[in-house]
Amino acid sequence: MKKQPTNQQLHKLLELYKNKKFKALEKLTLNFIEEFQDHPFVWKIRGLTLKQNGKLSEALFANKKVLKITPQDYESHTNLGNTLHQLGKFKEAEISHKRAINIKPDYAEAYYNLSITLEKLNKLDEAKINLMQAIELKSNFIEAYSNLGMVLFKSRKLDKAEKILKQAIILNSNYYGLYTNLGNVFKELGKLKEAKSCYEKAISLNPNHAESYTNLGNIFKEFRKLEKAEACHKKAISLKTDFAEAYYNLATTCEELKKLNEAIFNYQKALDINPNYNNAKVYMFDQLKHICDFTVEDKLPSVLKLIRINEVTISPFVSLSWIDNAKIQLERSKIWASKKLELIENDNELNKKISTSAYHKVNKSILNKDKKIKVGFFSADFHEHAISYLISGLFCNYNKNQFEFYIFSYGYNKLGDYREKIKKNVNYFYDISELSDEEIITLLKKCDLEISIDLMGYTKYSRLNIFRNRLSPIQINFLGYPGTSGANFIEYIIADPIIIPKEQRQFYSEKVIYLPHTYQPNDDKREIKEMNTKKIDFNLPEKSFVFCCFNQSYKISKNEFIIWMRVMKKVENSVLWLLKSNIWAEQNLREEAKKHGINPSRIIFAEKISPSKHLSRHQHADLFIDTFNYNAHTTASDALWSGLPLVTKIGNQFAARVAASLLNAVGMPELITKTEEDYEKLILEIAFNPKLLTKLKLKLSKNKLKKPLFNTKIYTKHFESGLQQAYKIYCDGKKPEDIKVKDHFLKI
Repeated sequence: MKKQPTNQQLHKLLELYKNKKFKALEKLTLNFIEEFQDHPFVWKIRGLTLKQNGKLSEALFANKKVLKITPQDYESHTNLGNTLHQLGKFKEAEISHKRAINIKPDYAEAYYNLSITLEKLNKLDEAKINLMQAIELKSNFIEAYSNLGMVLFKSRKLDKAEKILKQAIILNSNYYGLYTNLGNVFKELGKLKEAKSCYEKAISLNPNHAESYTNLGNIFKEFRKLEKAEACHKKAISLKTDFAEAYYNLATTCEELKKLNEAIFNYQKALDINPNYNNAKVYMFDQLKHICDFTVEDKLPSVLKLIRINEVTISPFVSLSWIDNAKIQLERSKIWASKKLELIENDNELNKKISTSAYHKVNKSILNKDKKIKVGFFSADFHEHAISYLISGLFCNYNKNQFEFYIFSYGYNKLGDYREKIKKNVNYFYDISELSDEEIITLLKKCDLEISIDLMGYTKYSRLNIFRNRLSPIQINFLGYPGTSGANFIEYIIADPIIIPKEQRQFYSEKVIYLPHTYQPNDDKREIKEMNTKKIDFNLPEKSFVFCCFNQSYKISKNEFIIWMRVMKKVENSVLWLLKSNIWAEQNLREEAKKHGINPSRIIFAEKISPSKHLSRHQHADLFIDTFNYNAHTTASDALWSGLPLVTKIGNQFAARVAASLLNAVGMPELITKTEEDYEKLILEIAFNPKLLTKLKLKLSKNKLKKPLFNTKIYTKHFESGLQQAYKIYCDGKKPEDIKVKDHFLKI
């Protein structure tokens, strides 16, 4: 007869396990195994202990040993499933948990553990069923309630998730996990204040819960309280040093604080912990682009390919400067929209009334010509920002007998002359920065808009997510984001025939409202401040030829920079005038110049000054030279309005065709090139031919007053016509279709 452990010895094992003395227990179980080789309970405790000590392969062996001795031990099947789950073997874990349930159908914990594995396998409906079964078997199973809330959250059933979690809190108001999960639901619903309260409650119940700290940090980031956000993420890391998500969140906060070196460092820390953390990899590369670290350039296509294959949810905005490919941008936008912006299953009656279909059921058969069309514009950039500089002229000139313009501002910057100018010229201005999504929907119901226009797309601080609630019958993507939304709840994009040519049309998910000259509005009343300045006032040598590019640093890629260096080598008295962005970009660009045999002092960085003074200082530049994948947009209009010629290379995607659109609209198509060779050749031709440069400047000076680009009144007529046609299509009961606006400019 085999030797058996005494009750006292078994009690000793249980006591050590309950007291979490796992190191001592691992040693003791090893001794017991030598003495009691086939005792299932010793092997069971050893398996649990090894798992706690992180020795998963050894734990797996112990779990299997128990089941070899006692195949019907349902607890050991569950333990084996948990170990397999932790090893990432989710399909095998699923089988083990189901075996436990087959042996003991009333085993609530097995249903719960199975649901966690099913969640990892993205079998959310099955996970939900098993969690409900666990709760039915064990009515006070608070962890199951908590996880059910999160499964509903991941299934986009946010109202149901909120309801379940609130019910669970009534059952047990002291379980911190419920508050963390409810906070996640509130955050997704745009109820940031409620989310903040939940995370703070979770921390009060468990001051060592790292996840709650980093979640709270994300809320502070949304509120633009960046120092508090930074402190929360650092606290989370101090509590859990291998917390990759906290390093990632800290990195995104450092970006906002302009601590780009720290952002890159923390993204790398996240990757050190989890090498497969593709989001961290992509956003780290994005920051390396911001500091003009050209060593990453050759890696960008492979990283982009990686995230396309794995359908990682990366903001489409990131890849605009990486690659010029409209097809890839559509893919990225569709992935982001489907993963992040898909419609929420919401029981809220208000939402049901507003969002009756993807494109509202028609209740009018003919257009009421006497009815003013109510149009809402949504942005965080109604302040001293490029979007406001461009669009303010439209707001000054629209026909108030035919339209009512509503502004919905959700930016935390609430200062500046442009904000006041916009407020003054529109019918209604609403500051919705402190409102939750639900509160915004309530407000929008009262406004009863016909058309809602998103001015941000996937740019920073966007709230495109509110559009999935169907704010109005017609929803439009315009101006702020140079690309397709990929979202099935956006009907139209405003463009022009150069921005979206026939051969690229298939790569835009929206129907296109084609304006006849350019999609971009401009304000022909923008002031160019008269300043009695000289080149030397801006650190420019007096007798130099000044090449200028005031685009953001992340738009500058290795390709165009090499061309610029070759040009500067040939044009000996030339300098390159760039926009001051960050100290790391300045250092890297100067080092790159040195590698190409160019004295770093020939690269000069322009300080940030007021818009009118910025326009004025363009007089000291000779030629604006554009970036490729992501052109000059507002900066191109600035240059042309200031009388500075611009050379561009027309590309493939929206972002790479904007400067060409503007040059065409101002009657300067000779400055549009199609290849890098022609781009370089034209720059040199202008630089070496003063008469040609003078001729171009004189032509631009005349054209900016005669051609459509800066005719704000005519642009406004085209814009209004596009909206009226879209509204008529809706009222006639038709599906959205491409619209080509007739050219009113020909009539003047």
